Amino acid sequence: MTEQQQLNECIQNYKIEKQFGPTKYGHSSLAKHIITGEKVFIKAVEKDNKLDLMYQKKYNKNSIQQEITIQKWLVNPYIVNIFETIDTPNYLYIIMEYTENGELFQHLKQKKRFSEQQAGRIFVQLINGISYCHSKKVCHRDLKLENILLDSHLNVKISNFEYASLLEDDNMLSIKCGSPSYASPELLNTKKFDGPLTDVWACGIILFAMLCGYLPFDDSDQKKLYKKIKKGEFQIPTYVSPIAQDLISKILVIDPNQRLSISQIMQHPWFLKYAISRHKLSYVQR
Repeated sequence: MTEQQQLNECIQNYKIEKQFGPTKYGHSSLAKHIITGEKVFIKAVEKDNKLDLMYQKKYNKNSIQQEITIQKWLVNPYIVNIFETIDTPNYLYIIMEYTENGELFQHLKQKKRFSEQQAGRIFVQLINGISYCHSKKVCHRDLKLENILLDSHLNVKISNFEYASLLEDDNMLSIKCGSPSYASPELLNTKKFDGPLTDVWACGIILFAMLCGYLPFDDSDQKKLYKKIKKGEFQIPTYVSPIAQDLISKILVIDPNQRLSISQIMQHPWFLKYAISRHKLSYVQR
C-alpha cells in the first residue's frame, strides 16, 4: 500500500486535494471534509522522527504531543483550531483549521508596509488572542510574522505553539527559545524572565514591522543582533503617526517592569481607535 493510500484509509472522512512538500516533522496536505465540504489542513507527523527529536533537544521545542495538548486547550477565534487527531502506527495526523490566506509575513512582503488602519485591525486581533492565551496561563514564546496566519476573511489566526509554555503563578520562565529578531532584552540578559512580557515585546516587533515595513532590530550576525536588542535603540520613521509611535515606544522598552502589559496596551488610544472600528475596516486587497 502506498503512502497516499495509507493516508486516504486513515482519514476516510476527508478528501485530499493537495499535498505539500516534506518538512522536518513529516508532510502536510490540504483536504476537504466529505460531508460538510469544509477545507482543513492536515499535518502528518512521522513518529520517531530523529530530526524532530533533535530539534526538541537543541531548541527547547515541545514534543508534538505537548504542542497538541496546549493548542487544543486554547479555543479562541484568533487561534488556529485543532479539530481532531488520528493516531496510526507510523504517523500522527493533526486535522486543523485551514488558513486560506497564509502568513502575515507574505502579505507584508507583498505590500511593503501597511496603513495604520490595516495594521490596527491585525494588531487588535493579535493582542486579543494573546490576552486569551495568557488568561489560560499559556505563553506563546515564538510570536513572529510567520506564525500569524490569515483566514479567508483575513482575520488573525495565531499558530505554531511548538515553543509554548504553561505558566506558574509568578509567570516567570527560565528556558530560552524563539526567533532571534523577536527576542526581548531580558530573555538575553537574565536567567529568569516574565513570560507574558516577552510575548508583549514580540507583539511590539510585529506592530513596528507592519507599520514600517522592516524589523526594528535586524542583523545577519547574531551577536551583533543581540547587542542591538540589548541596547534597545531604534528609530521610528516620521510617516508613522505620533500616537502609533507612542505605543511602539512604550512596548519596546528594555526594562520589562516599565513595558506596557497586555491590559495597558488595550487601554492605549491607538489600540482603542481600531478596537472600536475593527469590524468596519478592510485589510489587504487581494
